[in-house]
Amino acid sequence: MMPPLLIGFLAAQFDDAYQNAVWTGAVEEAASLGATLVFYVTAGSGGFAFDLALRNSLSGLIVMTNSMGTSLSRRAVADYLSRFSGIPLVSIGIDFPGIPGVCAENTGCVRTLTEHLVNTHGRRKFLFLAGSPGHQEGLAREAECISTLSALLPDADPPVVYACDFLEEKAYERVTKLISSGFSYDAVVAANDQMALGAIRALEEYGINVPADVSVTGYDNTEDSYYSIPALTTIRQPMGELGARAVRYVLAKLDMINGQSAAGPLRSSCVMRNSCGCRSRLSTDEYALLPGGGRGRGSVRERLTEQRLRYQLAQRVRTEARFSALRDFESGLTVSLGMEELLLSFADGIRKQNIEFCALVLFDSGVRVSEGGRLMMISDSKGIRILAPNGICFAVRDILPGGLPPELVTFVCEPLVFASDVLGYLVCSTDSRDRYLYAVLRDQVSAALKRTMLLEEERNREKALETEVQNRTLELSLSNRKLTEEIARRAELERELIDISNNIMTRIGQDIHDDLCQDMAGISLLGEMLYSTLRREGHPQAELAATITETASETAKHAKQIARGLYPAEFASNGILSAVRQLVSSRQGIAGARIRLEIQEGFFVHNSEKALQLYRIIQEALGNALRHSGASEIRVTLSMNREVIEVVVSDNGSGFKTRPSVPKSRGDRSSSVSGSSAPSGMGLKIMKYRANVIGGSIGITSNERGTAVRCRVSR
Repeated sequence: MMPPLLIGFLAAQFDDAYQNAVWTGAVEEAASLGATLVFYVTAGSGGFAFDLALRNSLSGLIVMTNSMGTSLSRRAVADYLSRFSGIPLVSIGIDFPGIPGVCAENTGCVRTLTEHLVNTHGRRKFLFLAGSPGHQEGLAREAECISTLSALLPDADPPVVYACDFLEEKAYERVTKLISSGFSYDAVVAANDQMALGAIRALEEYGINVPADVSVTGYDNTEDSYYSIPALTTIRQPMGELGARAVRYVLAKLDMINGQSAAGPLRSSCVMRNSCGCRSRLSTDEYALLPGGGRGRGSVRERLTEQRLRYQLAQRVRTEARFSALRDFESGLTVSLGMEELLLSFADGIRKQNIEFCALVLFDSGVRVSEGGRLMMISDSKGIRILAPNGICFAVRDILPGGLPPELVTFVCEPLVFASDVLGYLVCSTDSRDRYLYAVLRDQVSAALKRTMLLEEERNREKALETEVQNRTLELSLSNRKLTEEIARRAELERELIDISNNIMTRIGQDIHDDLCQDMAGISLLGEMLYSTLRREGHPQAELAATITETASETAKHAKQIARGLYPAEFASNGILSAVRQLVSSRQGIAGARIRLEIQEGFFVHNSEKALQLYRIIQEALGNALRHSGASEIRVTLSMNREVIEVVVSDNGSGFKTRPSVPKSRGDRSSSVSGSSAPSGMGLKIMKYRANVIGGSIGITSNERGTAVRCRVSR
């Protein structure tokens, strides 16, 4: 079985009356010749439609180049067309070198219409509503109008020209602005019907009667021009025949029918209706609008007017019904939280609009048409199938997995684009009676898809972040456990070092006390005996023996003091108070400093470990003060309250520099250090270690009035 002939039809908008009329002619011809047509929408998507059509396996391509001036430049269109060298290609409306074209006459009719407005209706001041800048057909119509008026009215002002991009809304906005600033024109000539209808709407809203006050004409003779009130005077283009001839040309190139030339413009003609001011004779087309072809009772014009009113009413009802349905449709898309829910809501809405077939395809790239796509949703006679989250992967050249359904022959392919992000495309059958529906569905689902994708990206990011946090938390937990173990091990090592230090100091103290002091005492005693003997004998060395005796005695005394410092025997027998008193007493008078001991009544330390470490801290601080402060007075204070034991060693010496903290005031230069902020020095580090061992803290303040070392520990 031969694969179906698939012909692409590229145009700007499916809902534009002119483009849709050309498409309708192409559809009718293709259906009669067994070909399938796909309408690719180019407006608002850059080169998306061209890129997609290039990747699809098309048998031929029809491009309405005259519809693309608003969104793409002539050069851009030419560049895109040059890529389709392997398939039959035909351009509608605009000639491109080397590309066959199908077009209608674009000269003569505007001149005839302009002459009619001047000579028949006496119009003198013209407004011309032009298409897009650089648009070949639009420029030709504008030039013909201007040259005709120049010849007919050489003394009159040339027509004012405004570009409205062939769009009804832009023409409406432009004429509205002109009315608000003082509308002085009596004729509006538009380069297409849509702009003419926009001008009529603006004029009628402001009470300016068409055609009594202003004549308005269009170009194309679209369906809307039949039914406008007043009926629009326009120029008839053979729109259906343009599409049909383009299809015949492509099929002839494929040897499906006998040779068909694309050359030679199709004839255009003027259609005089009411908007210029005429009570025109009814055309064949207008007679065809009436039931029975215009036969029967009653005024033909009245019946035609009634038919137009019915059409306008039907259009309004259809528009309101569309808006109502689309409001519900949009509401369903808005509340959808996930991709599956969104696609199901979209498919339900599609079926309610009586669209027989619809498929939604997404790309992975996000910025361009990729070679592969993912079919995410399909709605057809078999029902709805939601394929999210992963979809069915396929090659984009097939348009859909397995190709388009063979039972249908016409499709519209709408780009799913949000801002600069290319999301995918929508393929629908063209069975809806409302040609405006597809663009609205496209815009709504594109926005909903982007929102859902962003939500899913955010959810995935949150999940990834949560996983990362869990992993980091686990890592931190392990690190914290190791750190805790290390801290505990370090604390144990510090405690062991302190214990070892205490043991060594105790042993050395005991050795000095038990051995050295006894030996020195023995030497002193022997020296005394030697001195007595030498003195009796009158020996000259007797005084030397006395000196030896005195030195040995002093050495024994100092050794005993050192031994008491290393091994406070008073501490072991009578506790910390007795040991501190003995310490203060032994240091009294050293370096010329007076030492005062202040003990709060009732002071005691139950824990022997705390007592020993506090004693060592007092011992170290007192030694530092005696060696370095140059103080005349040193105070040792022992106090406590219900929670804390505090020992303080302070002096009135010169102080020492510490790492600065924030001053309490501008005049207070005192600094405080504690923990790691303490100045370097082995003695201070040892005090810190001892305080840590018993769960206490060391604080040091120093200024020009002296230094205070304060240790606080819980009771």
